[in-house]
Amino acid sequence: MNIATLIKSTLSVATSISVGSLVGNAIKSTTPAGATFIKRASIGFGSMVLSGMIAHYAGLYVEGMVNAAFDTSNEIVSKTRLHKEEAEVDNEHGA
Repeated sequence: MNIATLIKSTLSVATSISVGSLVGNAIKSTTPAGATFIKRASIGFGSMVLSGMIAHYAGLYVEGMVNAAFDTSNEIVSKTRLHKEEAEVDNEHGA
């Protein structure tokens, strides 16, 4: 497993868990105290589905951000290496 995959996996899982908890707590705090069993059950089910969906997409978002950061980093390293190689060639030719 390379470092990019490890970072993406770790951040994606952490994001999914924290966003899922946040959404779940928001829904629980707005659920009426005197709700019937049927209403509480349906709110609970809806809460799980909604939390899971939002957590999933938040994880994908973070994964995309990490991919973009690594792509930018690789591009900078590539350009730096190319510039260094061009400078070495110029020095060899007495420029």
